[in-house]
Amino acid sequence: YNRLSIVYGDLGNKELKLAYAMKYLNINIKRNNFKEISTAYNGLGVYYAELDNYDKALEYYLKSIDYKKSDEDFTSTYGNIAYNYQITNNYNKADEYYNKAIDSSIKSGNYSGLCTIKTNLGSFNLFKMKNYAEADRILNEANSICQNAGEISGQANSIIHLGFSSLEQNNIESAKSYYNQAKPLALKSGDKVILENLETLEN
Repeated sequence: YNRLSIVYGDLGNKELKLAYAMKYLNINIKRNNFKEISTAYNGLGVYYAELDNYDKALEYYLKSIDYKKSDEDFTSTYGNIAYNYQITNNYNKADEYYNKAIDSSIKSGNYSGLCTIKTNLGSFNLFKMKNYAEADRILNEANSICQNAGEISGQANSIIHLGFSSLEQNNIESAKSYYNQAKPLALKSGDKVILENLETLEN
């Protein structure tokens, strides 16, 4: 059911995506499988976030947290909550949950997740807080973490955002340098979002 929901989402069929997501949730409620219930609620949060229904998304993210055990990895859900608060301009809460996501990823050894969260936190400081020095510091940390974790997409994205930061500070040559560093990594990754970010930086 979960995989069918993902496939229908990729096909752009939102009705069937939701229908199978609910089937996935309900069958795991019947099985009393807390781990899968948590995953289902997180997925429903993402679904409603994609529809720009951030109140509903937050409701499901928080339900996902309720079904997690204390020793589980909270990185993804905390990251989703942080981004939800960022989009709704609740910056204090966004910062709080980004840092919770970082703590969870370190505790659980999820360095792939840490790579993504650090880049997102750097982007948050760059575009929302306009704190360029802090953004650069976090993005450089993200770059090292992504490289050590073997996350080519994440490494490319952190470098691209360092390029955006250079542009925000009117340092064109530095932005060009970051673009040239990021381009081969972005092309190697083949990630659509990363390639779009690269194109935006180039433009």
